[in-house]
Amino acid sequence: MEHRAYIEGLRGNRQEKLYGHMMVSGLPCSHAIAIIDHRHEDITEFCGVYFRVQMYRRAYSLPFNPMPDALELPYIVYTTVIPPAARRIASRSKKRYRQT
Repeated sequence: MEHRAYIEGLRGNRQEKLYGHMMVSGLPCSHAIAIIDHRHEDITEFCGVYFRVQMYRRAYSLPFNPMPDALELPYIVYTTVIPPAARRIASRSKKRYRQT
């Protein structure tokens, strides 16, 4: 797709899709970002609403506390840590060693 097509896409509604590239993530593709930068426009105008600083601040503006949990950790029976069983690294079989 030519860069003209991206420019034509940028002339429309700035938060609508840019030829399907923006529909998935809400962010313009790298080609569109290059064109926006070349035109000396603000890239954040072309990003989705949820990628803006205001929405981030709004999401974390309300205090939230962890849920109370009645389940405690069970008593640990084993006090010593047991290492996992060692696996042998794959190599030639013993028969091949004997043949050579």
